Amino acid sequence: MSAAAGRSVDAPGVKLKYKPQGSVLAEFHRRNEFVRIVVGPLGSGKTFAAISQVLRSIHEQTPNAAGVRKSRWCIARNSLPDLLSTTIPDVKAVVDDMGIGEWGMGKVIAWRCKYRRADGTTVEGEIMFRSFDGEQDVVKARGMQLSGIWVDELGEFHKTNLDMLIGRVKRFPAKVEVPNAKFECLGTSNAVAKDHWLAEIALAHTPPPNWWIGIQPGGVIMKGNTWVENPLAENRKNLPKNYYLDQCSGKKESWIRQNLANEFVHHSDGRPVHPSFNEQIHVAPVKATYGLPLYVGIDFGRTPAAVIGQRQVNGQWYFLKELVTTNMGADKFGPLLKDYLNEHFQGFEIADVTGDPSGDYGTQSSDDTAFDLLAMGGIYGTPAYTNDPQIRYAALDAQLSVLIVGQPGLLVDPSCTTLIRGLAGEYCFRRIQVVGAERFTDKPDKGPTSHVCEASHYLLLGAGEGEALFEQSWELETAGIESWAPPDKYFE
Repeated sequence: MSAAAGRSVDAPGVKLKYKPQGSVLAEFHRRNEFVRIVVGPLGSGKTFAAISQVLRSIHEQTPNAAGVRKSRWCIARNSLPDLLSTTIPDVKAVVDDMGIGEWGMGKVIAWRCKYRRADGTTVEGEIMFRSFDGEQDVVKARGMQLSGIWVDELGEFHKTNLDMLIGRVKRFPAKVEVPNAKFECLGTSNAVAKDHWLAEIALAHTPPPNWWIGIQPGGVIMKGNTWVENPLAENRKNLPKNYYLDQCSGKKESWIRQNLANEFVHHSDGRPVHPSFNEQIHVAPVKATYGLPLYVGIDFGRTPAAVIGQRQVNGQWYFLKELVTTNMGADKFGPLLKDYLNEHFQGFEIADVTGDPSGDYGTQSSDDTAFDLLAMGGIYGTPAYTNDPQIRYAALDAQLSVLIVGQPGLLVDPSCTTLIRGLAGEYCFRRIQVVGAERFTDKPDKGPTSHVCEASHYLLLGAGEGEALFEQSWELETAGIESWAPPDKYFE
């Protein structure tokens, strides 16, 4: 049965057969915070829970003086293809069997319902569907008058667009018509990278006022060195047998941890330049040790970046801070870096400042090099002795793969968010879209994390780490040459 939006359907017994499959989902429905978000693994029942909550909110809206319960919702997604291929079909699968509404599939996609409840009141609900592909789409939300929003796959949504959508809620029905109307903002998402805005809110000890974020148990957990299904996972009884374990097969560990284990970690589809880096092992709070010198690595270009590190007495490296900029020349970066060092490392000796060797060349418009411009700002550095990428990669890989007294050879402070994101996989050899075997580019993708990662290379080269590796390699290659001589018969 389909109902036209212009006429009322007698549906006093309208019901939606739904039961939350887990304690976090049940809490999602019980809470009354204005903003409620569920973060969970694939297949955890988040989508069905959100659809059910939207329909419940429409059904239970406070009636006006005429006994009409009016609601207007917006369901949003990050792109139109995703909206059309996943979100709308999910909603249709629920509402089309209820027989209380109809779809408008023109320029504006919407679902509208109008039916009478058993208590004699009439429900009038409207759900609009919108895509917000980027920050520029914030204009789509302007002018909306809403009772509620649900953002599907919130982790792919720009925070600017979410803020604008939230600001359009509590606008319908008008307060003069329904003084105590009900309003809600809902979100569902898989886990995201640790420095994503959603992760920062979810992991904060104190969330924003009137916000609630529920984090579901992962679908898998690590037992020893093996992924196993988590007995506490939600919605398990609605999933096929071995649903999560089958998805683990052939996947990168970072993908499993983010999408199945529901962990806030970085994941990239490319081949990481530094595959030995592990957030769980190599990221920990560290502080500079007084009495030991600091080392600074710098990468130039229009997005200069610096990493400040310190080698401990036992040989272990601490990467303490990063300074990442965009659209800035070396003349501005020098004073900025000097102020940054004074702010965070007052009284420490700077043993070495090493930068990209290309910074030792002038430009077409000036003979001044990047190092000259740095010196004008009070930072005196020297170019790395080589820019050979294999030597640079090896200098860092050596620290990532060694243990010193049971501790990792390198620890990165959590404040170095861009560096961590790059080492975790964003600094990578980009996948080439070809049929057959996996293929990747020969050079790393020059994305926003590449500059700070390469700054860490120059830091280690300046401290002699790459040189030590080179010397060891040279000794191996030349070992025994002086003691070798051809048989005498070759000189007869």
